Amino acid sequence: MMKNAQDFLAGLLFAAFGAAALWYGQGYNFGTATRMGPGYLPTVLGWSLVGIGAFITLRAFVISGAPIPKIYLRPQIMIIAALIAFALLIERMGLFAGAAAVVVLGSLASREVKPLEMLVIAAVTAAGAVGLFIYVLGQPMAPWIWDF
Repeated sequence: MMKNAQDFLAGLLFAAFGAAALWYGQGYNFGTATRMGPGYLPTVLGWSLVGIGAFITLRAFVISGAPIPKIYLRPQIMIIAALIAFALLIERMGLFAGAAAVVVLGSLASREVKPLEMLVIAAVTAAGAVGLFIYVLGQPMAPWIWDF
């Protein structure tokens, strides 16, 4: 009988990623340890992940663990929305708007967000990102674009 659902599912996930790496690397030449081919790394890593997955899955039947907690969709959706907003805004409106959007949407993942604090943190973070990446590190990107 399974005693740890978290380990069981984590082990299956490791094994699935390992199997995917093995499937992906099967069309490449494996080579040898001294002359590695393009399929060497995916194959070795794939078998390693399958082994780790098998170990963790089998361990779920021996060691007790906490049940899987309830899944909340709001934080997951807001974090993904923040990443998408950054990707869409950085070239269209500049780094300041993109960074501010990440903070605003990311903070909406919590139910305890305070609007004034969120806006202040977004402005400070965006200004810090512009200062660091554009002025200190000299990255070739626009701080803001106001042409609509």
